[in-house]
Amino acid sequence: MEGSIINRIKSRRGYLLGDEPKVGDGATYMAYSDRYPLTVIDRFRHVNQPRKNPKGDIYFKLQRDFAELVSGSYQSEGQGYEFSRNPNGEIYYVREVDVYEDGVLKGRIYEEVRKNEKGNFEIRNRNNRRPIVFEGRQAYHDPSF
Repeated sequence: MEGSIINRIKSRRGYLLGDEPKVGDGATYMAYSDRYPLTVIDRFRHVNQPRKNPKGDIYFKLQRDFAELVSGSYQSEGQGYEFSRNPNGEIYYVREVDVYEDGVLKGRIYEEVRKNEKGNFEIRNRNNRRPIVFEGRQAYHDPSF
């Protein structure tokens, strides 16, 4: 099953320490029932104003890749793709958030953010904060739409 329930389950995951994304890694944007391939193109620190964290938070910049259908069809569940970089692809941002258990850092989650008119980052979608998954590139177009 490729649809929305799988995307929602996958987008809820966290990442253990040492398993954080790196520049050049593949990622996937989980839309309602579609998936879009991304590449991590930058990791940086940014301080929002007014300053909440004086050291700044860690952010990742991602860019949408090309996905060429090489097997199956858009009207089937068995779609196979080849991916390549798209230097003009749509840009996405995520903020790294530390996850603690009993005061001990256990891992991290990545919330999608957008840059507002003041240059600060804010949550992009409060109903689905973590639609980007760092498990390599995937593409899928739901044939039922």
